[in-house]
Amino acid sequence: MAIAVSLQQVFIFWENHYFYKHFSKLTSNSKVESTLILHYPQYKKLYLVHQLDFVTSGIHIWALSKRSASKAGKLFLLRKVRKTYVAVLRGWVSNDWMLISKNIAKEDESGRRMCVGDRDNPGKAAVTELTVLRRGYLDPELPSPPTRIEEDPSIANYVPKDPLPVTMVQLQPITGRTHQLRVHTASISHPIIGDYLYETPYTEYAPRTMLHAWKLWFPYPGNEMQLETNNPFADWVI
Repeated sequence: MAIAVSLQQVFIFWENHYFYKHFSKLTSNSKVESTLILHYPQYKKLYLVHQLDFVTSGIHIWALSKRSASKAGKLFLLRKVRKTYVAVLRGWVSNDWMLISKNIAKEDESGRRMCVGDRDNPGKAAVTELTVLRRGYLDPELPSPPTRIEEDPSIANYVPKDPLPVTMVQLQPITGRTHQLRVHTASISHPIIGDYLYETPYTEYAPRTMLHAWKLWFPYPGNEMQLETNNPFADWVI
């Protein structure tokens, strides 16, 4: 379900599986920390370095000391860390590669939804590199999370009438704005499948938001680290 790896007694890299995080109610930082300490009882306190959106699975980082957390935080602020995500987008993206450069702004004061900035609400600069990995169709026999079936039993045996064209992409955020990848992909008319905030129309039979923190290159002083998790969508695009 979830795997933690300790490197040189400095960091724990936690691969947070979507179903473990969201359907076992492991949603707060304190609960993640408690679970990690169960794996590593020699540590009494952990320090969050890199967090993910609630709907995103994959790698995030916990430091084992304030000192290492501070050093790691500076690497993120200076944009020295390279993060690579894999996502499944609605429709077939025409270009094999593109650079999306659009400001990200709050849609309203609540900050729950973000949007592309405009003259009246410019927001902050945001840049995402998109590379197409595969074009195909979403497998209509995807597993549905138990909680979704309990809420709406009709989706348990739901099969779409027509195959849904999708594109599996690699996303590399050059900047790190809130909901950046989700807003940028929606802005090119290819929202992330299963994204309840930004996908229109919403893919009702999607088992989850199809966005995963896939790879991480982390140039910590004296120990350059490169990590890669499995692509959880590899068998879902046919």
